[in-house]
Amino acid sequence: MNGFHLKVNNLSKHFLLHILKGKQVRAFEGVSFKIKPGEFMGIAGVSGSGKSSILKCIYGTYVASDGEIFYQPEQGQPRELTNSSARQLARLRGHEIGFVSQFLHPLPRTTTQDLVAMPLLLAGVAKAEARLQAQELLGRLGIGSELWDGYPVFFSGGEQQRVNIAQALIRRPRLLLLDEPTSALDSQNQAVVVALLEEAKAAGVTMLGVFHDPALLQRLSDKVITLSRGKQVA
Repeated sequence: MNGFHLKVNNLSKHFLLHILKGKQVRAFEGVSFKIKPGEFMGIAGVSGSGKSSILKCIYGTYVASDGEIFYQPEQGQPRELTNSSARQLARLRGHEIGFVSQFLHPLPRTTTQDLVAMPLLLAGVAKAEARLQAQELLGRLGIGSELWDGYPVFFSGGEQQRVNIAQALIRRPRLLLLDEPTSALDSQNQAVVVALLEEAKAAGVTMLGVFHDPALLQRLSDKVITLSRGKQVA
């Protein structure tokens, strides 16, 4: 191990808006940080400061405009993610890196329990065992058994968010990216999610998270970086 799990050097993301005659919009610029294995780092800043875009560049949803992202996999040398192929990124996402966004994108005609169990199924876990683990986690997150065979596309926003969290946590990733994972939850369900994240951290999961609640961000994080107008200020 090289003393870090994730290292970001001078990372920037700009968007070119063709509909506005090629106008360039800066999401964030010159961001650098390092996260040690098992550490929880938070990203603070007002809406529009580039927090979510950083997570998406790391996960590969966005292509960074400049800079480097080094990820230390379970085996081998660090990987530079901005130069990794789509296949390499997909493999890391399937085996090591999880992402919880604000919105669930369910597969068509896939029940809730099968959607949550899918990461285990892809890892070779037997269907009955994968479903059992999915049911246990869904139950803990307050998704009752009457919804397990339902389709999450018809669920409320809060229910969808909890299904999203269950899918990300069921096969405990080595690195977990969190983009406002509790934004649609009431205080009771938020407490359950926080407990699950604290358990994952205690088990050694490295996390990078954006939260709308400053108190929650401070509670969970070992350290916090702050963005203002796309610039890292603290």
